[in-house]
Amino acid sequence: MTSTGFDVTVDRQMPPGRWLQVAPAGAQTVFTLSGPGMGGFTPGSAQGIMLVTTDVDADCAKLAAAGVAVDGPDDLPWGRMAAFKDPDGNGLMLLTEATE
Repeated sequence: MTSTGFDVTVDRQMPPGRWLQVAPAGAQTVFTLSGPGMGGFTPGSAQGIMLVTTDVDADCAKLAAAGVAVDGPDDLPWGRMAAFKDPDGNGLMLLTEATE
């Protein structure tokens, strides 16, 4: 199953709640989305999660159209980058790397 560019890699009901993992297609890294009581995760505590994209401007436009407050994108020595928060307050960044 794919939703907004992420594949669901694990979706299990586990005491005390649901364990859901998603990943970009072909990625070696996954995001675990879990509910209260699952692993001691605190909503909003993750900061600095960076997602590399080929078109940060288009992705920012999609986020803004969905009502997400986006800071940027800005030109930086390493590429073009923007920041936003998910509904829980976790901080994420989008980066289109600079080409040389």
